[in-house]
Amino acid sequence: MGFGDDYCKHVWAPFGLSITTSVITSLLTVITLPGNLLICIAILRDPNKELRTTFNYLLFNVAISNLLIGAVTDPIFVYFHIREALGYTVITWYALPHMSFFIGCTASLLSIAMLAMERSIAVNANYHRKLPRKRAVNMSVAIWIFSFTFPCIYFQIGYFKFAFIFAILMIIVTFVAMVIAFIRIHCSIRSTTARVLTVQPMGSANEKTSQIQLKRAERERRVTIIFTAILIFYTICNLPAFVFIFVVNFCSSCSCNFIHWSRDLLLLCVLVNCSDNQFLYAWRMKSFTRAFRSLVHLPLTDEASVIQTQDTRDKQ
Repeated sequence: MGFGDDYCKHVWAPFGLSITTSVITSLLTVITLPGNLLICIAILRDPNKELRTTFNYLLFNVAISNLLIGAVTDPIFVYFHIREALGYTVITWYALPHMSFFIGCTASLLSIAMLAMERSIAVNANYHRKLPRKRAVNMSVAIWIFSFTFPCIYFQIGYFKFAFIFAILMIIVTFVAMVIAFIRIHCSIRSTTARVLTVQPMGSANEKTSQIQLKRAERERRVTIIFTAILIFYTICNLPAFVFIFVVNFCSSCSCNFIHWSRDLLLLCVLVNCSDNQFLYAWRMKSFTRAFRSLVHLPLTDEASVIQTQDTRDKQ
């Protein structure tokens, strides 16, 4: 078996595998589509006027890419694997599910990498809320241009070879960027907190400045905890996918059944990561949960109202 050769192309996938994959992708569609759609609506409408930050603009980009996967990629894979299970021909239209998968996942991974960069810049430079909206928009546009053009290589080299390139360039590079950002963020927050706590204020003005710095550090720490959860879950999902990509490209002694299982599992690992991103950031952030409640016309709890008032005062 040569690198990237699909010698199992004409060997039918096991019936149980096709059914399992179609069921899982059906569940992922139900999870991914409505949640990310609600996030996009919340950011666009911003009912409480507290979501217009650079971090949330980049989260919006992640939500759009995951929405694309939930609305296009997952349903296509459901239909694809149902046809495969029933014995209908599917070889003639491999490109449609593959391209939607690579476009959506490329945009999602690059957006997460941009989130890592934004977190690192925000914590180290202390201008999280001063980054202009135009910069976030330009970054998002560049991500989508690359996401639509880069996967076109697929038509020249085929699925397995491009999946390997995708793993090297997208998964590994994004992971390295996230790890570097996490180290910088962790060191910066510890240094800032220690400096504020050790400096003895000499007056009310200095004391007020120290309190503001502590509040800012605490705010950055909360958002960074969310980013850390994204990093951990990213590793859990994409490390097995990376292994499966090597299997389908280099395992010449593997049976076709094993190759088919590896092929579907690498897709499912990445799709699970895309479906659960929403629970790692938006659904854990109080500003988003308040926005969700406002969108569905549910009254805010007393605690949420107090927090919202405090956040508004901090911004002022």
